[in-house]
Amino acid sequence: MLVKRLDDIHVDIKNPGKAYYYRHYVYTIMNEAADRYAYFVDYYDKFRDITSISGTLYDASGNKIKNVKKKI
Repeated sequence: MLVKRLDDIHVDIKNPGKAYYYRHYVYTIMNEAADRYAYFVDYYDKFRDITSISGTLYDASGNKIKNVKKKI
């Protein structure tokens, strides 16, 4: 079972040719049957670049297990 607890989107328009799109979401994976959702997939093209990705993995008690951060 998978529960989506938060999905927040923020768009910051700098000028007519430049905008930043931010997305923050939180999933809770309730059991091993939903482990297939424990990955990140997104796309990019000539109009959209991915500049940074970050994430945090917690155990069932809320203790931090792993922190991931990547600047591209």
